[in-house]
Amino acid sequence: MSSRELLEVLRGLDGLHVVGADLVEVSPAYDHAELTGIAAAHALYELISTGPS
Repeated sequence: MSSRELLEVLRGLDGLHVVGADLVEVSPAYDHAELTGIAAAHALYELISTGPS
């Protein structure tokens, strides 16, 4: 699954009552360009901003 596809899925959760989420396996030591960290932060932002209308 690409980052773009993940964000589409997360945006599809809008309007639902999301109770919890967990993000694992982001290791800064192996992310020299910091792309994984940015993608993870964006995914978490989408989860935090998801909620019932």
